[in-house]
Amino acid sequence: MFNKMDSDVTKLFPKEHRKQLLWKIQRDHVLNKRNQWNPEFLDVCLQLWQRSKQGYADLKDSGFLKLPSERLLQYKKNTVNQRPGLHTEVFEWMNKEAEQQRGSVQLRRVGDEFEIAGLVDMGDFYHSMQSLQTGEYGFFSHACLCDGGQANRDFIKGHFGSEENAIAKKFTINNLYGEGSYSFIMDPPHNIKKLRNNLEKSTVTGTARCFKTRGQNILWAHLKEAYLHDKTNARAPLISCKIRDGHFQLTPATRMRNHLASDVFSDDMLELLDNYQEFKRHQKGDDDSMSLTREYISAGNEFVQIFANTKPIRTMDDPRLMRLDAALHWFLDWKQDVMDSVNLTSKERNKSYISEKLHFDLCSMVFGFKSYIHTMTSQFPGMGLVAGHTNQDALENMFGCIRASNGSNTNPTVLQYGPSVNGYIHCRSFKVRNGNSARKN
Repeated sequence: MFNKMDSDVTKLFPKEHRKQLLWKIQRDHVLNKRNQWNPEFLDVCLQLWQRSKQGYADLKDSGFLKLPSERLLQYKKNTVNQRPGLHTEVFEWMNKEAEQQRGSVQLRRVGDEFEIAGLVDMGDFYHSMQSLQTGEYGFFSHACLCDGGQANRDFIKGHFGSEENAIAKKFTINNLYGEGSYSFIMDPPHNIKKLRNNLEKSTVTGTARCFKTRGQNILWAHLKEAYLHDKTNARAPLISCKIRDGHFQLTPATRMRNHLASDVFSDDMLELLDNYQEFKRHQKGDDDSMSLTREYISAGNEFVQIFANTKPIRTMDDPRLMRLDAALHWFLDWKQDVMDSVNLTSKERNKSYISEKLHFDLCSMVFGFKSYIHTMTSQFPGMGLVAGHTNQDALENMFGCIRASNGSNTNPTVLQYGPSVNGYIHCRSFKVRNGNSARKN
């Protein structure tokens, strides 16, 4: 059988050495498990294994190909062969390393032992830690911007002791790295997406959420009905309207897109709600069944507009800060109304309001940002801070590009990560077009 297939492979790939070689390697290892692996094939397997150990293991376990064991690859990746006992290659490698580091390491004999003495370079990481310890880091920090992960939430709470204490102190502590105060801010685009996601879960049946305050519901269905009404009854397509089917038919990938969440809280959505409410008023005598849903969207609209504004904020009297306060206090009043409802059980109260995590994040976003503005304008009079730059979009886009370069790899090496970062830096003007961060000239 193998002889016939040998001739078939040779005929199929007469000039393709590697394809013939792959067949011969698989044949030899089926016939003889002790057969030595070809060096070229080992190099390819090493590259796959270094890129993703789990991916290599899945390919090996699939049974489609005979592949070297991971233990063998561990041996082959070393500079010298791993063999028990002392052998010449190890001593030659040690001598070569010592020659390269001549003068940086000194040995001193104490009795029958040797110890390192003199000036020893501990490496860049050690020097960086020393700079932080001695305060010679060459930069100043007055705020910490975090995304909405639970680890970051716990990190912030660790500075205050509790969630209530963090809110009471406006997410501000004494600055450990300089003068003045230090603020903690939750990333605004993450909060906008979570506001959209919380509203999406709000239904009349209340399986996950059923937002309710002042005797009225706040429902995702109101937005969808307004959009479908406009889509069905509009005499001509509204080309200028940003709202599309994709804003309601979300997938795990589109759910992460910032602009889709921001559009839900846009002026276009408010216009659709107003138009549909006007239709219901004339047709069904319904005056305000969607009024609180509109207020929810309007509060989110304030967050979107202010944190997308590129005009600097130079004083605490800026009207945008007052609008931020008003939007947050709408949520705080809603929470107080739910807590004061004596007819609701604890479970019903939780369903009637946004999640506690999102409530904490919104307070951090507004209170922390205002504290940061106060600190910077007090220490640096005349300085302007741009709310539109208070986000992690550029960093998120960078991580996305690096993940795309390295594949499904949970433990990238420095050799893999370094070229990926360099590739992102050099090609940023091209890659950024498809990311969350806006292209800046």
